[in-house]
Amino acid sequence: MGSARRRWAEVAGIVLLSAVAVALIAWRIDFKTIGTAAFADPGWDRHPYREMARRDLLDFKLAPYCWRVLVPWLAKGLPGTHQTGFLSIAVFALVGTGPVVYALVRATGGSRAAAVGLVLAFYSLGWAARFSLSDFWVPDAMSMFLTCLAMWLVVSKRWWAAGIVLVVGVLAKESVIFVAPLAFTWHMRDWRDWQSARRAILVVAPAILMLVGLRLAIQPENGNAEYIATMPPTISRFPELFGEYSYRERYSDITVNDRWAHREWSDLDRYLFDPFGLPLLVVAGAGVIADPRRALKLSPFFVLVYSQLLFATDTQRLLVLAFPALAILGAGGVGWFAKRRWLPEVAFAAVFAVGFAWSLFDANAFGAAFWPGVAALGGGIAVGIVAVRVGWAGRTAAR
Repeated sequence: MGSARRRWAEVAGIVLLSAVAVALIAWRIDFKTIGTAAFADPGWDRHPYREMARRDLLDFKLAPYCWRVLVPWLAKGLPGTHQTGFLSIAVFALVGTGPVVYALVRATGGSRAAAVGLVLAFYSLGWAARFSLSDFWVPDAMSMFLTCLAMWLVVSKRWWAAGIVLVVGVLAKESVIFVAPLAFTWHMRDWRDWQSARRAILVVAPAILMLVGLRLAIQPENGNAEYIATMPPTISRFPELFGEYSYRERYSDITVNDRWAHREWSDLDRYLFDPFGLPLLVVAGAGVIADPRRALKLSPFFVLVYSQLLFATDTQRLLVLAFPALAILGAGGVGWFAKRRWLPEVAFAAVFAVGFAWSLFDANAFGAAFWPGVAALGGGIAVGIVAVRVGWAGRTAAR
C-alpha cells in the first residue's frame, strides 16, 4: 500500500509540475487568437487547420494539411468555439507530455532527478512548448505528445497500446510514424532477430495502412484554382502557396534550390543548437559516450526526423520532434557524469530548472540563444552543487 501511494504521489507531482510549467508559459507568451495581428498574418498553417474544422469531414483537400485530420476533427466536436477547442487540445497535449517524458526516461533507466530535469528541459524548448501553445491551431503539441507516448509504450513492451497510439498519431501528423523503427531496434538481440522483426511489423502495420489510406481517401486539390477560390481570403488570396503538391518538386525546391544552394556554416545553428539548446545537447552527447549502442538503436528515429528537411521548411519546428530520443540519451548522460562524481544528478535538474525560468523572460523568441544556454548550464550546476553540499552538511550535523 505504501509503495502504491508513493507511486501515485510521484505521478501527481509530475502532473502538477507540468501544469504549472504550461501555466507559466501561457502567462508569458502571445497567443495567436482571432483578431490579433499575428493571427491575421497570411500563409501560416493556422488558417488551413481552422478551415478544416469549419468544413465537413474530408472536405478540405489542400496538402499536406488535409491528411492531419485528428486535431481539427476534435476541435470541431468539442463544445464551444473552434478556437476554444484548438486551445484546449493544445493545453491538454502539453500538460500530458510532461508525465509521459518522465515515464519514458524512467522506463529507460533514468533516475528521478534526471527525469524531472528532462521534463523541465521539454518545457524550456521554445519550438517544443512555447510555439505549440502560442500557435495552438497547429497539431504540433498533439503530435509531440503522441510521439512521446508511442515511444514510451514501445520501450515498455505495451504492444497493443503502442499500435493503437501509432494509428491515432498518424491522424494527427504523419511524423508520429517515425517511432515505428524503435519497435524493432530497441528490443532486438541482433540484426537477425526475426521474432522481434515480426512483432514490430504487426505493431506498425495498422499505422502504415492508416497513413496510406488517408492519402488515398483525400486526394489533394493543390493547384486547382477553382477549389482554392472556395477558401476564405486568408487562403484564397495566396494560391501560390498551394501549388501542386509533389515530393519530387518539394525536394527540388527546398533541398536543392534552397538548403543546398544557400548552405552556410551558420546553418548548423538551425539544425542543432537553435531547436534544442546547449544544456540538452551536452547531456545527450554524454549519453552517446556512455552508451553508443543505445544511440545506435535510436539512430533510425533521428534519421527520419532529420529527413523532414528534404521536403519541408520550418526547420527548427520540425527537428524539435527529436526531443524524446535526446531525453533518453540525456538521462544516460546525467548518469554518466554522476558515476564519475564530476557532477551530481541534482545539478542537471537545476540546470534545466534555471533554463526554464530563463526562457520565460523572452518567451516569444522560440530559438535557443547561445549565451542564455551557457548561463543556464553554469548557473544550474552551481545551484545543484550548493544544494548537494548543504544537504550533505545537514546530514553530517544530524549524525
